[in-house]
Amino acid sequence: MSTLYLVSIPIGNSDDITLRALKVLKKTSVLVCEDFKIGHRVIKEYDLGKKELLILNEHSNESDIVNLLNNYLLKGVDIALFSDAGTPVFADPGYNLVKSSYSFGVEVTPIVGASSLMGAIAKSDILLKKFYFYGFLSAKKELRAKELSNLKNFKDPIVLLEAPYRLSSLLEALKNDFDEKRYINIITNLTMENESIIKGSIKTIWEYFQKNPFKGEFVVIIEPKQ
Repeated sequence: MSTLYLVSIPIGNSDDITLRALKVLKKTSVLVCEDFKIGHRVIKEYDLGKKELLILNEHSNESDIVNLLNNYLLKGVDIALFSDAGTPVFADPGYNLVKSSYSFGVEVTPIVGASSLMGAIAKSDILLKKFYFYGFLSAKKELRAKELSNLKNFKDPIVLLEAPYRLSSLLEALKNDFDEKRYINIITNLTMENESIIKGSIKTIWEYFQKNPFKGEFVVIIEPKQ
């Protein structure tokens, strides 16, 4: 029986690739990624050799899943799937392939490694013995406001992810929908040389980024309502 490997790749610092991830990527002839450019970069950066590179992303449909199953996994061909960065299937399109693979008895094996969530939790000064991971808010303003309205009274810390270009609009929404004195962390560029954590009230952090515009990877951690 074939195996679907879910391979974690670095989120910034290329040295964060694990030995196990390299072994799997080198031995597996078929790699599935979200973007050809990133896929080719990974192959070149880690000298993986000749590979068949396939795409699975938010634009893929059911026929793409069927193709991966019928032409590879159900024929005994292993596949190594990785996302643009970090741990795959965690808020990305790989979930549908995983679910279908289980339906046909395909072995699914995670190759653990870099995760923006775990890195942010470790760096945060907010107590996170338990927390609510919400992930990505809606890109639509009205839906996002409704989501934040539902979240603002949670008794546990909240962790949010967002696209690099949406930090300003997210902070604006938090300022409007939450108590602007609420304490938060913004962790940026994890594992990179310019990694940083910005701490303070929503209003203070909003003002900071008004003066210091930022476009890059970030994680938001919000202290629970006191």
